[in-house]
Amino acid sequence: MASSDKAGKELAAGPAAATVVALAADLAALTARVAGAHPLVDRARELRSRAEALAAADEAAYADLLAGGGNEARQRAVELPAQMAELAAEAAELAAQAAELATGPVRYDAAAGALLAEGAARAAQLLVKANLGGGDGRLERARAARARAGRAAERLAEP
Repeated sequence: MASSDKAGKELAAGPAAATVVALAADLAALTARVAGAHPLVDRARELRSRAEALAAADEAAYADLLAGGGNEARQRAVELPAQMAELAAEAAELAAQAAELATGPVRYDAAAGALLAEGAARAAQLLVKANLGGGDGRLERARAARARAGRAAERLAEP
């Protein structure tokens, strides 16, 4: 696609974070498939599908927020990244499980996926905080999810 075809189609942070979660799930699926862990492959594919749906929903919510959509748009701009953070934690944990079952270089595909998921969880937490404007249980959910993703990534950080 030529760059002029993409004009005005840049990803905002929410859809970008959700896309990174989808990529992390793909890396977990690859590793699980090579390791013969087919139930993990199925879970990874389901996570990817959920991440893609969140990306689309967040894109619409953010467009509404920028267009002055009011409190309902702001609430969606908080809730969807909170869900992304939790999904990122799931993806990181799944990648860690896949890596622990694998041997050889493919293990590091899952390790990279866990690290990507951790980054997506951090970005999602930032978005919850930025869009919230005050204290709320969703920020705690996002923080807890970011911590889970970090623990999963840390399990794989050293070769």
